[in-house]
Amino acid sequence: MSPANVYNSKTELGDSALKNCEMMHIHGTIKNRDSLVFDLPSYFKNYNDTQLKSFLASVFSDNTILFIGYGLAEFEILEFLFNQKQGESTQSKFLLNGYYSSDSDYYELEQSYYESMRITVIPFCFDERGYDQLGEVVKRWVSILHRVTTSLAVSVREIDEAISEPEPDFLKIFLMLEYKATARKYLFAKLFNAPYPFVWFDELETREYFDPNGMPEPTKNDEGETIIEEWEVIGYLINCTQKNIEIKDESSWERIVKVIDEAINHITTTHLDNYKTDSGMVELIFYLPFSKIKSDWIAYIEYSLNTKSDNTLLSNKLTHGLEKVLLSQHENAKAFLLKVIKLLLQPSQKWMKIVIPIIILEWIAMHLNNFFRNTRSSYQKYLRKMV
Repeated sequence: MSPANVYNSKTELGDSALKNCEMMHIHGTIKNRDSLVFDLPSYFKNYNDTQLKSFLASVFSDNTILFIGYGLAEFEILEFLFNQKQGESTQSKFLLNGYYSSDSDYYELEQSYYESMRITVIPFCFDERGYDQLGEVVKRWVSILHRVTTSLAVSVREIDEAISEPEPDFLKIFLMLEYKATARKYLFAKLFNAPYPFVWFDELETREYFDPNGMPEPTKNDEGETIIEEWEVIGYLINCTQKNIEIKDESSWERIVKVIDEAINHITTTHLDNYKTDSGMVELIFYLPFSKIKSDWIAYIEYSLNTKSDNTLLSNKLTHGLEKVLLSQHENAKAFLLKVIKLLLQPSQKWMKIVIPIIILEWIAMHLNNFFRNTRSSYQKYLRKMV
C-alpha cells in the first residue's frame, strides 16, 4: 500500500472519509512515536477526540465491517457497536476468529456474545497451523474478492505493468490468476515477449507452472467439438532461450533443459496426444543452441510424429528446426540431422502400409525445401549414405 494512502491520525485524514485502498492507524504507528496510543493518558485523550468519535461513527454506520485479529475488548469500540445496535444499523459486521476443534463450547459462548451486537462470527480451525492459518484464510478471500470485483480491463493493465517491471508484484498477479482464466492466458501471451523473463522463473517454478502434470489434455465442448490447447509455459520458455542466447548463463540452460526433459518424459509415459503442445515443444527444442539439444529427444520427435493427431503443424516446426541444425557449426550437427532425416523417411505407423517410398520422399521434399534449396550438395550426400 502506498504511504500516501496510510494515515496515522484523524488529523492527517482531515474531514474526508476513507476511500478504497486507504488505511488509518487509530492507535498510531511505530514509525511516528508521537502518534502512538500506548498508555492510559494517551488512550483517554485519543477516544475523547471529537474528530475520532465522528470518524468511527461514520465508519460503522456506512460500511460492512470485518474484524480480523481483534478481540473487541476495548470499551470505546463496544460503545459504538452498542449504540448502533440500539439505532438498528443495517450494516453487516463480521468477526473472523480462530478456534481449536475442541473449543466448540467456547465458540458457542462467543457467538452468543457477539450476536447481541449483531456481529456474525466466521470461525476457522487452528488445529493444523494455529494462528498461521489466518494468513491462508485471508489470502483465499483476497483471491476470491479479486475475481469478483476486478474487471478484465484492470487485470490487463496490472499484468502489463508487472511485465514491464524488473521486480513485479507477484502476489497480486498470481492471486488474480487463480480465478481469472482469461487473465491467465493474457499473462502467458505477454510473457512470450517479456523484457525480463527470468525474473518470473523462480515464481513460476515455485507455483508449479512447469509441472507437466498440468499439461492440457484434449476436451470436448458442449457441441462435441474437440478443444486442444498448447501448454501455456512454452512461449515463455522460448522467450527465456532467446534471452539466454544473449546473456549465456549456464545455470539457466540447465533449468530450461530440466523442464523440457520432465515434459517429454510425461508426454511419452502418459501417451498424451496434443499436437499443439508437441509442436510447441519441438519449436522450443530447436530454439536451444545445438550444444544443449539432447540426442535422446529424437525419440520424442518420433513419438509426436506417430500420434493420432494431425502433425502438419508439427512438421512445419520440425522443418524450421532442422534448418537451424543444418546451419549450425557444431561438430555433431550433421549426425543429428541425419538421424532425424532417416526418421522422416520411415513410413509413419499411422500411415497405410501400402504408402510407397516416392510419396514419402515428396512429403519430405516439400517440407524441407526451404533449407535444402541452398544446401543441395549436403542433401545429396546424406541421401547417398542412406541408400
